Amino acid sequence: MTTYKLTENGVLRTADGAHIPSDSNNRHWQEYLEWLLEPGNVPDPADPPPALVVAPLDAEELYDMLVVKGVVAAGDRPRPRAVAGP
Repeated sequence: MTTYKLTENGVLRTADGAHIPSDSNNRHWQEYLEWLLEPGNVPDPADPPPALVVAPLDAEELYDMLVVKGVVAAGDRPRPRAVAGP
């Protein structure tokens, strides 16, 4: 039995891994739509989007990003602050 899996812009035919775009002129898309009309046929859900990974920035990386964005001028690099002792 043929099954399908939803994707961002169409479906994946799981039997052979073929990606089928949601194009009304595509004969495979037409076959998928006919398959959907049969009782009990439901495509597998799409994979969830990948998790967003945020890496911490050190002060130098943050400064460089602000320079690139034009938030600070390249010559405005702040001096390191003295850390108060115990």
